[in-house]
Amino acid sequence: MLWNELRSIVGDLSLGCACTDPEEEEPCSLHAYGFAFSIAPDRAAKENFSGGDQYVHLPTANPDPPLEGVWVAEPVSLVEYLRLSFAWAGFPGYSIRPAHVPLPPFLERLGSRLLEF
Repeated sequence: MLWNELRSIVGDLSLGCACTDPEEEEPCSLHAYGFAFSIAPDRAAKENFSGGDQYVHLPTANPDPPLEGVWVAEPVSLVEYLRLSFAWAGFPGYSIRPAHVPLPPFLERLGSRLLEF
């Protein structure tokens, strides 16, 4: 998916980009603006409503880029979100559930058995 996304932005990758041409003064659109690479559907889309995506902005030198489009209390990086997902047995939305919403017992059992990373 990433390769196809890059090809749609840059074109023929074997030719390089405009940034490699010494006669070009402007950077190519990839290096000037980057792009949003979709990781997964957002919360609304997962609940079968019209929604968007959870994405990271590329290119980046950050090995743990911020993850956009997630519904959590504060900004979160990709690795932090994966940790949160594992801690809640694949259901990170329970981390921000209202106090009156009970936690299903299987989540407690399953979440406690997942390895921390």
